[in-house]
Amino acid sequence: MKQVFGYLLLLGLIFICWWAAFVFYTGGPSDRPGVYIAGGFGTLFTALLIYAITYEARKASRKAFVDEDYDLIMTDLDHIEALGENLYYVHTKWIDPDGGAIYYFKSEYIEFNPESFLVGKNIPIKISRRNYKLYTVDLSILPKLA
Repeated sequence: MKQVFGYLLLLGLIFICWWAAFVFYTGGPSDRPGVYIAGGFGTLFTALLIYAITYEARKASRKAFVDEDYDLIMTDLDHIEALGENLYYVHTKWIDPDGGAIYYFKSEYIEFNPESFLVGKNIPIKISRRNYKLYTVDLSILPKLA
């Protein structure tokens, strides 16, 4: 729900900036700095929206690709990264039994500190058989926020 609100807010800012740029443009030559300022912010917010949409699309396509052809591996908790007050990333580590190579994985962000739920547990990772850089961290063992 927060994501939908964020996208709607961004669309509103884009509309306001481009509308203001148009109003300044029709105001005449004395309002040219307003056109550049409002147009600059409109361009910035538009680029931010395009980036957010392409990021979500890439994330979904990566998950779909991994779900088609994957191996399930069990990893150990490495550490929890806190980004602000309510954004956390889970970092895990796996040692390949065949070659002894160490692989590190990072989850998508979650909105609460999961450390108490993950300490001492193995965390499942779905990893693509064709490309080890494509993976999803399965945090379904965590409780859902109400």
